[in-house]
Amino acid sequence: MDIAEEVARAEDAQPGLFEHTANQVREVIAEQLGAPVETVTDDAKLSALGADELDRMELAIDLERLLSVRIEDDDAWCKLPTVKDVVLTVCGLVVQAAAPKQHGVPA
Repeated sequence: MDIAEEVARAEDAQPGLFEHTANQVREVIAEQLGAPVETVTDDAKLSALGADELDRMELAIDLERLLSVRIEDDDAWCKLPTVKDVVLTVCGLVVQAAAPKQHGVPA
């Protein structure tokens, strides 16, 4: 199951989860990059919003703290091109973190 499918299933189980998390992600991006929130649209490229690699790493740290998730692959994270890619990735991590643990092993 890919990230979009996981997020869709979680949204069915907890209506509003995706939009709430997506809005939080967009707000953090806007604040981190000093961009007006209305410019942080799904199709906006992070590079066009002024994000360099350091900005992306700081963004990851801020999102990890805010949403209690762990962004493991720094290299892949730094290559996410658009706001939508960041939103889907973070929402997927939120869904995984909220998933019930099975047999003592994280889902």
